[in-house]
Parts: sequence; structure tokens; C-alpha cells
Amino acid sequence: MRKLAAEEHEVFQDESAILQVLTSKPTPQQVLALHPSPELEARVSDLLKRSKEGTLSRRQEAELERYLMLEHIVRLAKAHAAQRLAQNE
Repeated sequence: MRKLAAEEHEVFQDESAILQVLTSKPTPQQVLALHPSPELEARVSDLLKRSKEGTLSRRQEAELERYLMLEHIVRLAKAHAAQRLAQNE
């Protein structure tokens, strides 16, 4: 149980780092360079697999929804950043 808590904490730190960049008035290049850590990718992949299998707890469902929302926000930010770069060329 302790190991799982440590893993979730690492993922949360990665999520916080992404949000910190997005809220710091980043350059378009910084936004386009955003990507999840391998640990976050693995966690999301695991949650998606469990979701398809129907074995997610309510807490895991909420965690997955939070990550999917974060991914959506990052995609929107990247689209906006790419548009800004295209306008400046």
C-alpha cells in the first residue's frame, strides 16, 4: 500500500508541474514542449486499461477523469500556441 501512495504522489507532482507551466505565462515554445513523464503516461495507460475492463474504483475513475481533463487543457493550449507561432511567422 505504501508503494502505491508513493507512485500516486510522483504522478501528482508531474501533474502539478504541467499546471505550473501553463499558469506561468509560458512562451508558445514552452507550451509545445509540454509532455507527460513516462510515469504519468504509464499511470494513465493503466487506468485506461482498468476502465475498459470495468475494474476501476470510484477514486480511480475520478483520477482518470482529472488526467483526461488535464490532457484536454494541454491540447487546447498547444493548439493556441501553434496558432500564435504561425501568426508571428
